[in-house]
Amino acid sequence: MHSPTEELQHLVDVIAASVAIVEQKQNKSGKGTKFRVVAHNELFLRMLGKSKPGKVILKTCLLDSLTSTSVSQVFNTYLPQVFSSLEPIEIEQTFELTSESPWWRLFLNPMESMPNQLQRVMIIGIHMSDKQELQSEVNNASARFSSVIDAAFDGIITMDDKQNIQLFNHAAEKIFGYSAEEIIGQSIAKLMKKKFRASHADYIKQFTDSDIQSRDMLSRVMISAVRKDNSEFPVEITISKISINGNLEFTAIIRDISNRIAFIEKLQHQVNTDNLTGLNNRNRFEGQLNDTHHQYKRFGHNFSVLMIDLDRFKVVNDTYGHLIGDKVLQEFAKKAQDVLREVDILARFGGEEFIALLPNTKIEAAKEVANRIRVCISQQMVLSENHEAVTFTVSIGVAEIAADDDTESIVRRADEALYRAKNSGRNRVSD
Repeated sequence: MHSPTEELQHLVDVIAASVAIVEQKQNKSGKGTKFRVVAHNELFLRMLGKSKPGKVILKTCLLDSLTSTSVSQVFNTYLPQVFSSLEPIEIEQTFELTSESPWWRLFLNPMESMPNQLQRVMIIGIHMSDKQELQSEVNNASARFSSVIDAAFDGIITMDDKQNIQLFNHAAEKIFGYSAEEIIGQSIAKLMKKKFRASHADYIKQFTDSDIQSRDMLSRVMISAVRKDNSEFPVEITISKISINGNLEFTAIIRDISNRIAFIEKLQHQVNTDNLTGLNNRNRFEGQLNDTHHQYKRFGHNFSVLMIDLDRFKVVNDTYGHLIGDKVLQEFAKKAQDVLREVDILARFGGEEFIALLPNTKIEAAKEVANRIRVCISQQMVLSENHEAVTFTVSIGVAEIAADDDTESIVRRADEALYRAKNSGRNRVSD
């Protein structure tokens, strides 16, 4: 019965490429980390110039003990990034062992950890001058290396020349929800949205006919994929091709980027949203106003703008405090949105001032909307900390787009109308 370490070493020994598997090890001082090699093959030692007749090197050792200072610096730069981000890194490195200084392509791939096991990273080195021969060897031996492939962080799918799936690693199973047994032999189109299937066939034909062997890892394509439960999700994909015994095969490396996209969308929402009211902020509104003005110039679709100000808001803040003032702003935002249509856009312009964009709305209709908002708000209240009813009103200025208007001038005219509404007694609408 072999130990897990011995089984791992056996897997590494049969791989026809330079391979080592390392763990991150905390220094005894608590400062800094070292990288412990838990398995490596003879080809890895040859790559580093450490394979010598009669010289015994322990399979488990510190990585620094196998490398020169310059090479250690390379690993100590990139390995912490992989352990921290769990994102693979691909680099090119020369090992100055002879006058030829051969170049190697190094792949640093995070491995899926077992329970109670330290995170591991697999280092794979491919001699660039012998790339085609090694590609052939690696692909012919793919069945022997399936357990290593299944430890890869990204989904790996291989297809024949008819785009039928031949290999589906463990990461791909987790990404798509299919077992390898279910999906092998099926068309890769099963994992795509229907609208992408025709263009994918055209892409594969162009790629097949081209001299390009693989797409740069930095130029991954983002598409929508489909899981077994028919849910859609974004992935990044890069594809390579290789001819084995005259038969063309394709390998796709797929990464689920749902979390990344969600994070970006969250950031975009934060950038464009007023935190207190949940409305669009001024920056976002100005972009929407520019788009609407462009539509007006191109197609003649008119629109109106409402500039809205809470009357005597400073008195509310001074009398009841800023927390109650915040509640007034939030209540206004909620009730005003209830009056507006879904196509209308309400934003916080600054302080107690708000602005609304009403597409396809002439001045008279815009004034009616403004009056509905004014009446609705005059009927609202919030409770102070002493349970006292705090009522509030708004004044609204209305302007309709004119032929000689730009975005600044229509906002300025709405602001001037607001000034007239406030000067006429507040709780008014003016144009």
